[in-house]
Amino acid sequence: MTEVFDAEAALRKMQSGELIKKRSAPRGVTMFIPKKTIVPPVEPPVVINRTVGNDKNNIINEKKLKFQIGGKAYALLDRMYSNPDFNRHNQNIKTPFILIQEATNLLIAEGYTINHTIGVYYCVEFVIYLIKVLNVPKENIFFYDDGVREATNGGRIMSLKKQLLVDLFGFPVVNIHHTVVKKDIIMTNEKKRPDFVIANPPYQDSNNSAKNNKLWHSFTRDILEDRQPNYAAVIICPSSIFKYEVGIGEWFKKQQELGKFHVTAARVHNPPAFENVSVETCHYIAKIGKGNVYPSPLDNNPHRSSILSKLESYPIKLNLVEENKQLGQLGKSLNGTGTIKVAMSGVNKFYFVDEKYVPDNTGQLKIVVSFSSSYKTQLTTKLPTCQLNRVIYVEDEAHADRIRSYTTSKLYIYFAAHYRRTSGFTPAVKNNKLPKLDDSKMWTDAEVYQFFNLTEAEVREVENYFAPKAK
Repeated sequence: MTEVFDAEAALRKMQSGELIKKRSAPRGVTMFIPKKTIVPPVEPPVVINRTVGNDKNNIINEKKLKFQIGGKAYALLDRMYSNPDFNRHNQNIKTPFILIQEATNLLIAEGYTINHTIGVYYCVEFVIYLIKVLNVPKENIFFYDDGVREATNGGRIMSLKKQLLVDLFGFPVVNIHHTVVKKDIIMTNEKKRPDFVIANPPYQDSNNSAKNNKLWHSFTRDILEDRQPNYAAVIICPSSIFKYEVGIGEWFKKQQELGKFHVTAARVHNPPAFENVSVETCHYIAKIGKGNVYPSPLDNNPHRSSILSKLESYPIKLNLVEENKQLGQLGKSLNGTGTIKVAMSGVNKFYFVDEKYVPDNTGQLKIVVSFSSSYKTQLTTKLPTCQLNRVIYVEDEAHADRIRSYTTSKLYIYFAAHYRRTSGFTPAVKNNKLPKLDDSKMWTDAEVYQFFNLTEAEVREVENYFAPKAK
């Protein structure tokens, strides 16, 4: 079991100049910080014992953090993240300050002090927390952002970040580094590499039409490869990093086996830490050097395994039909070429194709069940569909409502979110794994739990998934 870290005590040591851990000084940094070089200490941020949720203590803690950071900064952050161009174009999701505090405490546990340099990837709220709560000198913070894509967005996004960092906090412009992704290689104009890193990189490249591209893979490799001794990084990313048998998880495990780096702590975000993120997320801290392979935290949830098994093993499955496969392959390239209206991806959005591509089953009432990230948004329509959809043909709207009463229940959404999930896609839909229940009646969440014989602990597991998120 991971030793509980007293972040409050460590922070006091860091700010008072006391030695946190005996270790060789990285890259010329002295082993302790002389008191005369320390900024006046502030009241240490509250400690939340490495948990993110919406209980009473976390609400109080978030209010305290808001006071330390300042209402004006909070207002500008809200304005920035509510900008549709910012959110859509750069896959940006606001990181809760409670989670930033938890991640930063992990760095402090590994010897981070305010006299070290620290690289921050993409999230300005990380920088604000370091400046306002930990009193980190601005010149010791390197901020990495996506200058190329922001330039193509009319400069609106960068102007908001500049207003936050440069205008409001006096952040040095020379410490803003732009990153460019070329063929999975991260290129940057940095002049030196930081001693520590904290990152919540974009998960997908919104400039790439392939919806299963995983930009965060490239950033993970860049952040962890070819770093100096004593370097450590906290990364917030999809939890599939710990699926050691496939994809990026296989690479992640191999690097640990080779002694390139080792993980000292990790936590899966359950309940989820972010609103409107289609994949399960986690955070972990990795240090350069040899160590044991970290046990996957995904293996530590017996309730999840049991829940998934109960639904997967149910013998009767919904008949999920793939309509218009050929049209789906042509996809959005036909958009705007005609007058035939086509429903997209399980949400209330449409595009138009030429009459010669008239899809099958036009006019037949159906439930559209997306196997993209839009699973929960199931619509009923007579329009044809394509592109990442399956459909259930129904007799009338009442029939559709009865089916949706269980396909959009908490248990089914939980199943879709976790069954063999490694990306934004939903294998439970794509592979026709959704159980078919009695469609002559309406279902409640309690009735669905009872039908699949969930234990009290399993019900709590599902309900916890839907708990309110930290802000």
